Amino acid sequence: MKKVSIAFALGLMVAAASAADVSVSVARDHASDVNGYRVGTEVRGVSLSATHIPGQYDRVAVGKEVSLFSVSNFNFRGSVAGTYQRTLTGAQDGYGVTAGVGVSYPLTKNINAFANIERFEGQERVNQFNGNISTVGINYRF
Repeated sequence: MKKVSIAFALGLMVAAASAADVSVSVARDHASDVNGYRVGTEVRGVSLSATHIPGQYDRVAVGKEVSLFSVSNFNFRGSVAGTYQRTLTGAQDGYGVTAGVGVSYPLTKNINAFANIERFEGQERVNQFNGNISTVGINYRF
């Protein structure tokens, strides 16, 4: 499965090079109480991301994000994704789903600041990592 993670990460970088937007964020896994980071992009309406929580896991996700409503310049969004988790603690790897909500605010014409919170639910072999993840970051649209 390490080869799958590497292939996905390389695919994510290639997609980001031709994508309409790229995001970088700080991630906080509230279940393990550990900070990490996330990189992501959107290609043809499909969201792709890779999250690294040191000493815990690497997680890649493919999903969809939709705008729910706007208040002033704040845009509220919902998201859902299928995930694959490569566990770094010696436990088994596995699959799961995430669902979340977020808000973004434009800083300039092409740059948005955002904050998200999502819930991860994994299959039995990774369900010890079930919990909430919050992210705060910057998104650049080309």
